[in-house]
Amino acid sequence: MSLMEDKHCGAICEERKEFARFVEQDNMAAISTSTFYTRRRALTISKAEEVLTSICDRDDSDISDSESEGENCDAYDCDTEEYTDASSDSDSEDPKAHTSQRRILWRTAISAPENAVPDQETGCIFSEVRCDFSPLDYYKQYVKDDMLVEMAEKTNQRIHKDRGIAAKISAQEVKQFLGCSMLMGVIGYPRIRFFWKKGMAVSAIADTMPRDRFFQIRSNLCCQTEDDVTDKDKKLQRLWKVAPFVEMVRQGCLSLERPNCFCVDEQIIPFSGRCPVKQYVPNKPHPVGLKNFVLAGKDGLIYDFRTYKGKDTFPDLSLGVSGNSVLALVETVPSCSTLYIHRWFTSSSLMDELVKKDIFATGTLVKNRLPKEVHFTNDKDFVKQSRGTSEEVIRFDKKLLAQSGLIKGLF
Repeated sequence: MSLMEDKHCGAICEERKEFARFVEQDNMAAISTSTFYTRRRALTISKAEEVLTSICDRDDSDISDSESEGENCDAYDCDTEEYTDASSDSDSEDPKAHTSQRRILWRTAISAPENAVPDQETGCIFSEVRCDFSPLDYYKQYVKDDMLVEMAEKTNQRIHKDRGIAAKISAQEVKQFLGCSMLMGVIGYPRIRFFWKKGMAVSAIADTMPRDRFFQIRSNLCCQTEDDVTDKDKKLQRLWKVAPFVEMVRQGCLSLERPNCFCVDEQIIPFSGRCPVKQYVPNKPHPVGLKNFVLAGKDGLIYDFRTYKGKDTFPDLSLGVSGNSVLALVETVPSCSTLYIHRWFTSSSLMDELVKKDIFATGTLVKNRLPKEVHFTNDKDFVKQSRGTSEEVIRFDKKLLAQSGLIKGLF
């Protein structure tokens, strides 16, 4: 009996030892729940130095697994300039696809953008030659005598073809016609015939050219005839009758000495006659006429322009008519210049393109064009602040900054 009890006790002891051995192995292989649910411990300065030293020595055996956990998580530290994205765990993916999935991150601005606007040097914006120009010299810089001769010839050809008569219009008469037209625009009579009417006549106009001769030139003046332009070119260039004259004036604008501060805006050239590209833009001093996109300086001079001729005005419409009109106008702007634009033109995509050209742009922006990652204080709370309050949000690359300000109670 005692022998059987001893064997039984021995079997129990062996089972207990086997169970204890199993529990010990299981505990060694188990993963603590704190690994997943506790906050990651922050790296101390000494520990960080040890990690960096190990990496430099190409020995990562001392880097613990707990420090490398979660390296693929989507995070952004607002106190640093580093950013990560959720797709960083797939190194084998296409780089283009990887870039397209990256989020554009913004944060509250704590410093100026990386490419700060340089100090603007004011100084004389005119060359020494132009400082002594007379009004006629300024006029000749835009309108060349060769063009006047060409216009007189083409106008005579048109009159002879349409009416079978020889008008014999000279280049001098074309120059006088242009001068009279400019003076009429300054005086501003409601009817052109008033400039020759008794009691209202303007001698500078009435004594220069007879009324009927003026209207004859006005009705037939052109730079090209229909025989000079193909049907295809007529469709592409809807202002083909005056295209050479417009280009001549533009070349005069391009010949001006460039400052370092510009603005882009649209203007309406008043015109009430028949024209396929005539526009109506409300809230303008002259709402009816030809739309013109203008690059101007703070001196009021126009340095470049593009006349709107329909959807084919700008071949590339990736940024729309507003954005591509700005890109077309800044082609002649020197780098490191400052540009101010109207809210109709402003967009984050346009700003990125201008940064690539080393042009520092500033523009007002409507709210529906703000990047979706940009968040300002809601209007209800913001209007309660004192006048002059503003807040800024800057992009992670420090190349674009958005600002909201309270001026006279309005945004």
